[in-house]
Amino acid sequence: MDIKDLIIGTLPDPINEPFPHIISDNFLNLNILNKLLESFPDINEVGWNGNRDVKMEMGRDSSIWPEIGQDVFKILLSKEFCNILSTAFNIPRIAGTTFGAGYHISDVNSSLPMHIDWQEYRGLYRWLNVHIFLNKDWLPHYGGELELGQSVAIEPKFGRFVSFLSSTKSLHGHPNKWKSHIPRKSIAVYYFSNIPVPGYDAKLDPFRRIKI
Repeated sequence: MDIKDLIIGTLPDPINEPFPHIISDNFLNLNILNKLLESFPDINEVGWNGNRDVKMEMGRDSSIWPEIGQDVFKILLSKEFCNILSTAFNIPRIAGTTFGAGYHISDVNSSLPMHIDWQEYRGLYRWLNVHIFLNKDWLPHYGGELELGQSVAIEPKFGRFVSFLSSTKSLHGHPNKWKSHIPRKSIAVYYFSNIPVPGYDAKLDPFRRIKI
């Protein structure tokens, strides 16, 4: 698979409030995302980490991912894709990881409290989160909206691409419980640089607070 197979559109300019973020429903090839959803690992399969009432991730061992997932993540982690994100957000050069990211799934009645992500690890600083939602036929009563700060709620519709600037001010989560009988599904990649985000505050960094 080539990057031109997955990416069929261009990213809009970031929205700056409550912190820079991009939302696009026309950026990625839905045929490929359909195949990704069809092969999405079941919540009861071996390989998931985390709490099914909050969020589980399968991002540490790529060898257990379906082949289509390996192809998609190879593109999302590529230098070419990183350059697309850096240009869109006008930020320094970045590199991606699926540690803590990769496949994400949350069970029925799950919710993810509003939180700030860990920022600095071994001299690298998180700059961007990317989330691609894979929930077919989403309806408002399903809940599970990705909330940014206290002013933006993003519906987790199928094919929706969301990226936001991650910092010690980037409060986000999905506190509105997921009510569909089918688990909430998405994929994610986190992007880092050796330069901290402007305004980085080590005292607010979750990793620094727990002294990892």
